Amino acid sequence: GAPKPELQTFTVAAVIERGQDVRANLDEATLEVLWQKGDRIGLVDAKGNITPALLDDEDAGSESGRFEYQAASAIDIVYAYYPYTGSETCTSGKLSMSLPKVQAYAPEGFVAANTLIMAGKYSDGGLTFRNACSVAQLNIKGQESYLRKIQIRCPGLNLSGEGTMDLSSDNPRFIAGEVTDASAGVEVNLASYRLHMTSSEAATAYVVLPAGSYNGLIVETLGNTDKTGTASDSDVS
Repeated sequence: GAPKPELQTFTVAAVIERGQDVRANLDEATLEVLWQKGDRIGLVDAKGNITPALLDDEDAGSESGRFEYQAASAIDIVYAYYPYTGSETCTSGKLSMSLPKVQAYAPEGFVAANTLIMAGKYSDGGLTFRNACSVAQLNIKGQESYLRKIQIRCPGLNLSGEGTMDLSSDNPRFIAGEVTDASAGVEVNLASYRLHMTSSEAATAYVVLPAGSYNGLIVETLGNTDKTGTASDSDVS
């Protein structure tokens, strides 16, 4: 058969939009969303083809970055998204992707890398990204304990799993799929970290949820007493 065309390396610039409506911070000191080493985005053309692009290491820790991709020729980019995992598909600008059920606790920032979902549009030679999810701040108080696990659920709604995002929208949002059996919640994986809480001192953690307003969020915790506490009126913001 005919030889495959030789791949070339191309670069595209990507900037994370700033503003209160895209608040979903990764950096504890600056309270800004910043690219991190190893970040990958998906580049989408008009036919829905997806090509991965990797952040240049030199741009880690910045809100603007250069992403490199390989292709036979330069891609006519229309949309982009973060994070790229290889399992996403796109049809007519509607991206199918998933929000992980287990999210790592990030002691040095708001949320761990690859948990946040962002949508990007191509214009003027570069990409502009904005957050497509909600970030909830959990302030948990109760009997003194060192928390080992935090779980969040909302009856009748999925907080994780498969969903869609309309990249063509002026205000793209990740929307979780409908509940088919039991609703899918979110777990904050504390790993070796232990969050201290008392009746007056709150343990604080952040979690990424599908965009929207929630009533009746249930927060369940497991501490060093091995007792599970449930609080439906926890301070979630």
